[in-house]
Amino acid sequence: MDPLPEAPEARRELARLRQELDGLRVRGAAGFHERVLPRLEEVVGTLRGLRHRPTLAGALLLLGELRGTAGSFAAAREALEEAVRVAEAGHDDETAARAWNRLLYTEVQGMGLVKEAQRTARMAEAALERLGPEASLEVAAELHRVLSSLSYRQGEYARALTEASKALALLERARGPRDVALADVLTGTGVALNALGRHAEAEQHHARALALVVAVYGQEHPLGAVHLNNVATALRLQGKVSEAVARHGEALDLSERLLGAEHSNTSMIRANLGDALARQGQLEKAIPHYERALASLRKGGDSEQLRVATVLLSLGNARGDLRQLAQAEAAYREALTIQETQLGPRHPDVALSRNNLGSVAMDAGRLEDARALFDAAHSLWEATLGPDHPKVASALYNLGHVELRLRRVRPALVHLRRSLEVREKALGAEHPRVAQTLGLLGEALVEGGRLRESREPLERAVALAKKVELAPAELARANFALARALWQSQEERPRALALAREAQTAYARSAPIHAPRAHAVRAWLSTHGAPSAEAPRLSPSRVGGIVGGGVP
Repeated sequence: MDPLPEAPEARRELARLRQELDGLRVRGAAGFHERVLPRLEEVVGTLRGLRHRPTLAGALLLLGELRGTAGSFAAAREALEEAVRVAEAGHDDETAARAWNRLLYTEVQGMGLVKEAQRTARMAEAALERLGPEASLEVAAELHRVLSSLSYRQGEYARALTEASKALALLERARGPRDVALADVLTGTGVALNALGRHAEAEQHHARALALVVAVYGQEHPLGAVHLNNVATALRLQGKVSEAVARHGEALDLSERLLGAEHSNTSMIRANLGDALARQGQLEKAIPHYERALASLRKGGDSEQLRVATVLLSLGNARGDLRQLAQAEAAYREALTIQETQLGPRHPDVALSRNNLGSVAMDAGRLEDARALFDAAHSLWEATLGPDHPKVASALYNLGHVELRLRRVRPALVHLRRSLEVREKALGAEHPRVAQTLGLLGEALVEGGRLRESREPLERAVALAKKVELAPAELARANFALARALWQSQEERPRALALAREAQTAYARSAPIHAPRAHAVRAWLSTHGAPSAEAPRLSPSRVGGIVGGGVP
């Protein structure tokens, strides 16, 4: 490494700047990066004149980290590339390895540059290997954490979890189980678990990260808002929607107070609150959250494009449920364009947009178009995520639905039974998506004239609806399907009528997209459950966009 400057004045200045860098690093880690950056830029300029490469490399690394935290990813990348060059020229292998790790993180998470990141990953691995057996556990942990992010971006969720678990084990060895540095690794692990449909485990990891942050920084801190939001998302994915709405609301209030209403983190928390409200059927409350989040994120340029796509998917879902089909389709197509540009045509998020475009086509009555889109989503998800992923189950559910709408009951049953199998395995037997699938499976059996066989899945669906939070329309679907199945038995007719009336009440609280179903229930009740009454047309299963992986 470079020797210290010979001149006493230069040595004293270097020591003073090093001490100041330590303070800036602490303040930046505490979430005050925007206040720190102007002074840090000045310090870097001064260090260039002192020509001590190890200190300059460390300052450039910190500058890149804080620029990235502030959302200035191109500028962060520039600083980190210089940090690598300066560290390697000064034979500071550990700082070089750290800079490679952070550069990789910036390219993956901030800029979506997957191809460039693959090259950077090889360089980061080489830098770690150059450190040898004495390599810092923290440097190794950071590399595994960032490799997890790269795998996640490529849709390799199982590999992402493996890398995140390695990072967590290494960092716990280095820092112990209660160090706040574990929070980022716990978050990455939780995100991977959510993507794999293991939402209860994800909640545990996010809750642990939140507890570590609160223990060090207190309740009133920007990082607390981020981790509270992550806990809320895991709750929503488990079907604990009311609790999720409350926690998202707390996170939004905190983020607005501490970061401001236009900050990108605040915008994503706002969109996630919209998702939870939409899950409760409160679409009119959800849409303003999406629109405000989009308006803020669009100001961020290319670095925020993937977040824009995520919110567009959620907005499209809400517009579709309000039967604003042209607006829903426009939102989905814009999201698809962004995803194909940023991620490539074979990324699983591309299937997300195609699946949702299929939902719009089905609602518009373009059933063959819908079937083709659902089939494309299913093929891509199965190829990239494996056959037992919850998103594969969503595509199977929609394929079963469109086959049922096309009056092809046999293939509908095949798809729905497989969807149920995957969802029960991945999400557990008492998940809202399981109740949804049981309801449509029972509906398909009723349509096929297999009334006796339909009783078991429909009874399960109705019973499960009392345990988990379902949107009103989904509750109505299960009740009305069971009512139709029960009507064949004279003794069961009072219960059938009661179930149908409950369905009518639930549909009255639902979005306009469900108006045809409400009409069908009214018609059925007007003839006291006449077998010739029209069955309701069920809405396809859209899949929304979320921080930490998609909705199953």
